[in-house]
Amino acid sequence: MKKILITSTDVMMFQFLIPHIENFIENGYEVEIACSEVEGHLDEVRSLIGEKVKIHILALARSPFKLKNIKGYRQLKELIKQRGFDLIWTNEPVMGVLTRLAAKKVKKHNRPKIIYFAHGLHFFKGCSISRWLFYYPVEKSLARLCDLIITINEEDYVLAKNKFKAQKIVKFPGVGINTSKFVSKGVDIEKKKASLGLPKNSIVYLSVGELEKRKNHKTTIKAFSKANIENAYLLICGVGSQEKELKKQIKALGMEQRILLLGYRYDVGELLETVDYFVFTTFQEGLSVALMEAMSVGAKCVISKIRGNVDLVKGGNGITCDPKDVKSCTKALLDAASFDWESAIRNNKEYIKDFDIENVKKLMLEEVRLLIGLKC
Repeated sequence: MKKILITSTDVMMFQFLIPHIENFIENGYEVEIACSEVEGHLDEVRSLIGEKVKIHILALARSPFKLKNIKGYRQLKELIKQRGFDLIWTNEPVMGVLTRLAAKKVKKHNRPKIIYFAHGLHFFKGCSISRWLFYYPVEKSLARLCDLIITINEEDYVLAKNKFKAQKIVKFPGVGINTSKFVSKGVDIEKKKASLGLPKNSIVYLSVGELEKRKNHKTTIKAFSKANIENAYLLICGVGSQEKELKKQIKALGMEQRILLLGYRYDVGELLETVDYFVFTTFQEGLSVALMEAMSVGAKCVISKIRGNVDLVKGGNGITCDPKDVKSCTKALLDAASFDWESAIRNNKEYIKDFDIENVKKLMLEEVRLLIGLKC
């Protein structure tokens, strides 16, 4: 039986990779996973995969500058050396770098095939020069160790094809989402609003994403305050390191009653059906699952004009803004009321079908089969 190791953080494993693990097992592969615990999701991962998969816990941090990564690298090197994997699928920058370096230490005739799934390269048009100076040389160098690099947006794909020397480079329609889960369920909107403490005739904007700098919630909050739309409310779903800072900003703007931080939610689908607009002014994305879910439901999307977002919401099917410009974001929120949404919603719901998890699982399985065999 062919053996596959999948490496990622616990949160990525929990949110995105479980369906692929199950698919590999169903198709005759033995799977083990190596996780770094960054958001406390290991118990949830265990509950989803049960006894089917061996889990290895690694001492790795998200930041490349943490000393604990040295220990994590040593753990990875020993794991790969001892377990004799045929293929390793690695994800995320720090995990991806250290996994590839650790695999390189295995003797060439025993070395596993390497897939690096780039969920969004950490350097991109419009980012800081320091990101390009730090991340680009590392990724370009380590691309040579990859049998396959998977990208998920056009900008990353073009750059990788032109600059990287991996054996093969492809573009996937994301990591896959369950589009059947995020379709209209006939939510009782008045009842849902009441459960959130919102008036039944309120105009509601929703943003979903970690409370981290790259999600740009500060600009969304400021723009919403400046727009000053009568009877409007902003809901923000997510947890993260900026929570206290955002609460302070909301209080300073006198918007405690109209901007609500809802924390981590399991009812995002219902919320998307309830609200009037989905707002996503993020600075950086690979290919946002939150945006794909919003499109599946048929939400009216107000998004930042960045890599990833524009791969999903094509021109004319949503309102775009400059995430670095509060005025631009404010105007986008105001323009949403007069935008012709009918065809945009229809087009988005049709386009997003290609990004369904079943389609992506087939693509992933085929690439694995080409690398190490077994009938798919």
